[in-house]
Amino acid sequence: MKILHWEQLTSKDKKTLGGTRPILILGPRDISQARIQQLQTKIRTKLETAVVWGCLADKFIPGLENSPQFKSLSLKKLTKALSKLSPEQQPSAILVYPQRYIKYIIKEIQWSAVIGVNGSWHHAFHYRPEYCEISKKKLTYKLVSSFVNEVEAKKYEVKIKKKMKLEEFAAQIGQKFSDQELMKLAERAAQHSFDWTFQTGAVLARDGVLLAVAHNRVVPYETFSFHHGASKEKQLAPPQDLNYFDTNHAEVELVLKANLQQINLANTTLYINLMPCPICARMLARSPIKKVVYQLDHSDGYAFKLLKAAGKEVERK
Repeated sequence: MKILHWEQLTSKDKKTLGGTRPILILGPRDISQARIQQLQTKIRTKLETAVVWGCLADKFIPGLENSPQFKSLSLKKLTKALSKLSPEQQPSAILVYPQRYIKYIIKEIQWSAVIGVNGSWHHAFHYRPEYCEISKKKLTYKLVSSFVNEVEAKKYEVKIKKKMKLEEFAAQIGQKFSDQELMKLAERAAQHSFDWTFQTGAVLARDGVLLAVAHNRVVPYETFSFHHGASKEKQLAPPQDLNYFDTNHAEVELVLKANLQQINLANTTLYINLMPCPICARMLARSPIKKVVYQLDHSDGYAFKLLKAAGKEVERK
């Protein structure tokens, strides 16, 4: 089992690597050794073809940094798991590369198919450059679970949340912050999201006093999409299509939390890193929330116009 580094490969090396038309497993997020072995064994047994495992040189999935649920699988862990398999079950090579090079890797090597592990990229897979290269070359591709089974998926959610330092928000409830600080809190809350298509965070405050914090939450449990796949990716849904979505939006989670905690929404301000979608905007228009402060636009400014018409203050930071 060879360990290759993309930036060191010559044209001859690339031709040799693609000579057997192997299957490429795209460099994944951190998965268990059991899942590595299960996936490798299943592919080799079922397809009886050479396999090359990708391994990201990036510490986190690019675009999802500082979120422990999107830590990249390390070369050490991957090598250890695969070395425990029999020689005939092992892959032909491990290819180490920064994720920004993946479109060139797909383009320049003769692969027979590509496999991706759910949650190992930022934004929906079919919006990304590697998908464009796969389509151009008419390659077969498949997106698979991050976990051995659902039990492992649910245990991972519990494990990873212990690393998220959620108590930092609880300790800050009731404290007063500036607008800039509240937006920074929304950005930090977004990093707790398990939705790799877009992480959204929201905070609620009154006169600068923090009342509640939330992020867009995958349902029915946070690792559901990691295990079963993202509905947006399975349906090849366009960016603004809300028919195929795996999360409660951060605004919804914030309003639900406020209701459960009996927080009065009157004269409050919502801080969020993404302008509310049309559905959430209509909900907020009917709420007692007084002001919405956001960072990024959405849906051609629909929410901005609607919220202003509903008498809300709207501000972009």
